[in-house]
Amino acid sequence: MRYLSIRREIEGSLPTVAELLRQKGEQDALRAMSQADIEITEVGYDNWNGGTELWTVFLRVPVSVFMPIEARRGQIARIVSKHLELVTGRDNGDWMNAEISPMRAPPLGVQSRHLVDRIDDESVWF
Repeated sequence: MRYLSIRREIEGSLPTVAELLRQKGEQDALRAMSQADIEITEVGYDNWNGGTELWTVFLRVPVSVFMPIEARRGQIARIVSKHLELVTGRDNGDWMNAEISPMRAPPLGVQSRHLVDRIDDESVWF
């Protein structure tokens, strides 16, 4: 049951994280979050301090979004992670991390609903 509550807590924090990024002008991080297929996965467990679950928020973005940020994706992922931690709280006994990677392109001839060449502030939904 704890697994579901942590997952829901992370999922529920994503709109607030996006709004924080918008307010701070972190456009690359906001673009990655808003264009991503997001997967939240428990990636590990550590017995430290009575038990610590390790979670990763995988942001799989279209190649058109990934290419301009590739060189800075680690930095951008840390920005998202920092804001995720800010919203969910650091003292909950869990560690959360974000990772950004390109999503797999659809087979030739199949269009993806995520392929967007550019993004305007008005088109960002969360």
